[in-house]
Amino acid sequence: MKVYKKIKWATVLLIMAGGVSSCQQTMNISEKTIEPLTQSDDVNTFFEKYLPASFYSLPECFFFDNDDKTDKCVIINNVDKFRKSFSCSSAMLPAINFELNTLIIGQYRVSSICDYIVKQKVVVKSDEAEVYINWNCRDDLYGLGSFATLRYWGIYPKFQVKKISLIINNKKSI
Repeated sequence: MKVYKKIKWATVLLIMAGGVSSCQQTMNISEKTIEPLTQSDDVNTFFEKYLPASFYSLPECFFFDNDDKTDKCVIINNVDKFRKSFSCSSAMLPAINFELNTLIIGQYRVSSICDYIVKQKVVVKSDEAEVYINWNCRDDLYGLGSFATLRYWGIYPKFQVKKISLIINNKKSI
């Protein structure tokens, strides 16, 4: 009888350990890091023209409230939202397959002069995402009262989230 109870408890413990292990695996699987996809020249040219990364020029067609001082990060998962985010009606939107892709556009105000994106990625965790943007910033001007608005965009493999946060860094690696 004692052997039967020991086997019974050992079986229960093994099942519980397996359950904990499977929960931990599920949590790790739900977090993924994705890089922006390489785009055609047409898409790149469109965003260079209408959402310039350069702090020297304001975007005329995105963030059309002309509020250069407000941080924004927008996830676009369909053509309708893309059209609503773009105010230049005479320009043709580039072809983006929103069945397979997610577009992220945004801007972020910093107290430095930043020239270009070094790297960007998105970490998706369940129903939220973190957008990591690394910029080449001039350290010699950082903190001297100069301000810049960093603008960015990226097309990623499709994902759906309820919350997004932005992490800006001027280091070379993320």
